[in-house]
Amino acid sequence: MMEKGEDFLEEYSEPIQEAATPLLSVGEFVQHPEGNTQYQIQRVVTVQGWLCPYVLYEVREIPASSKAPESSSEEVAETEQLTPTSEEPEATKRDVETPIEEFPVFWLWEAGDPERVAWLRKEADIFSNLNSPLFPKVRAQFAQGERFYLVTEPLPEKSLEASLQQKELTFPDFLLILTQVAQGLVHLHQAGWVHSGLQPSCVLLGKPVKLVDLRQARRRDETELDAQGDVGVDVFSVGAILYRFIRGGPLLEAEISLTELQCRYAGVPQILHRCIGPKGDRYPNLQLLHEDLKRLRRRYMPNITYNLFGATTIGLEPSRTTNEDAYGYLEGVIQTESESLRWLIACVADGMGGMEAGEVASEAAVKTVLKEATKTIQAIRSLPSSEEQARWVKDWVHKANESVCEAMKNRRARGGTTLSCAFLLGKRLAVAHVGDSRIYLFREGNISLLTRDHSLAAVLALQEGKAGDLQYIRSHPDRDRLTRSLGERIPLPDYFVEGFSPEVTQKATLELQDGDILLLCSDGVWEPVTEEDMVRVLQKHGDNLSQAAFEILDLVLQRGARDNATVLLVSLKERQPVEVIIQAGGEKDAESRPQTSSNAPEGSDG
Repeated sequence: MMEKGEDFLEEYSEPIQEAATPLLSVGEFVQHPEGNTQYQIQRVVTVQGWLCPYVLYEVREIPASSKAPESSSEEVAETEQLTPTSEEPEATKRDVETPIEEFPVFWLWEAGDPERVAWLRKEADIFSNLNSPLFPKVRAQFAQGERFYLVTEPLPEKSLEASLQQKELTFPDFLLILTQVAQGLVHLHQAGWVHSGLQPSCVLLGKPVKLVDLRQARRRDETELDAQGDVGVDVFSVGAILYRFIRGGPLLEAEISLTELQCRYAGVPQILHRCIGPKGDRYPNLQLLHEDLKRLRRRYMPNITYNLFGATTIGLEPSRTTNEDAYGYLEGVIQTESESLRWLIACVADGMGGMEAGEVASEAAVKTVLKEATKTIQAIRSLPSSEEQARWVKDWVHKANESVCEAMKNRRARGGTTLSCAFLLGKRLAVAHVGDSRIYLFREGNISLLTRDHSLAAVLALQEGKAGDLQYIRSHPDRDRLTRSLGERIPLPDYFVEGFSPEVTQKATLELQDGDILLLCSDGVWEPVTEEDMVRVLQKHGDNLSQAAFEILDLVLQRGARDNATVLLVSLKERQPVEVIIQAGGEKDAESRPQTSSNAPEGSDG
């Protein structure tokens, strides 16, 4: 049974407050006391589901040596100046204006009355002393008269409270959020603080989440048993958030006992019992709760698997005595503090140069990418952002270029290679590409080219408005003349290694779906084999990648195979987790069901 009474109300309460009133207007400046930085207000920020006790502004940080464009009279309202002065700031006297978009964006937190100033000072001190990505990163803090300001990185503008109200989270997604919340509390407790006021509104939904609203935070009492003292309040709060998701409503004093709770997720009742059950049974610390949440999340994570098969042929041209194509791949599992995730790197290279120089160049490029990928992934402590993932695979290609140049220098030969790489983290795909080898995506009967050829034919197609006309490039007499390849020079400029074609996406990564197939190939494949041929083969043999790869190469050979040809296929499969209904402390129905069963309770993903 869950305990009720005064202790319950003391453990899980939130102070009633009014929203803070903005004291600044759009376009106004706040001068840092040191005088070398000012912050121009861009807008007032409202976070969905969080009644913030402070005013939040989005600002641009402008050095005093720069000049930002002046705001129009319509944008700037008359208001009290924070730092009265008879002259304009030095920055506004300069003749040269810098576009406002070039200045970095931050959030400015404002507290205007003594109580809120005390709260914000405490939060600023805690944030500053925490080296955790799960809390706001502090840029600056300072007083301005009776007001206090905190400058942080921009934060997500939606809270867990808003998502729970909208019932938009799947159970695996919610578990990831709650696991990160528990991890953040571990970091907070290790720094000597407890949150004491954790609510869904305090959790801002980013990647990762950010924990805020620490006005009720207090120093951790090391002399008390954690389950009975301050740490126990945070344990209880995590359990209350979990309970709310399962039940679809907040935890109330008069709730039913946990033994009567109908829950469709095995493992949840046990965690709830150790969070909101009798105090003597609760987790003694957040580390144990965090570990149990990680185990539970792994149980309900969709199981991502990759299938791969590659094949290559020297072709039928009598003068080609070596196969200058190369391909390779690696896959594994990344295990971080909060989760595990499958990864895969696959690449195809087409060497050039003759006298075995092309063969050496392509092999050096592929081996270097796989080596650099292994080094990077072994050093991972937390999962990268989309931008970091895309940057990594491009960095590996830059390293491959260095290896190709070194190999050509050692052989005193002139040579180079194309290189196309696909890097998967779970379902998230990043690519890096130089030359005219290609990466295609086959999805639901359609195929799309993810990369853009670096060839004279592709440049001419772009100039003539035929960038998407693959047949034009395929039949152009200059299709073999490359505009970029590895082995030309060291270092390569950043733009040299491209990601996705701009026609596909402007984002750093692409999210794949269950059943998607990536097709990486050299020009020896895509010149004789059309996209229609690829679709027909993959529709016929999508579940047997070896058969699909051999049939594609058979088409190449049937059509003359004047060049080396290589194809590498990667398919993604996603198996959804199964579940059982747990009621009255045991299994009600031992038969597994998909998560979309119609008896899903409110607040879940059903």
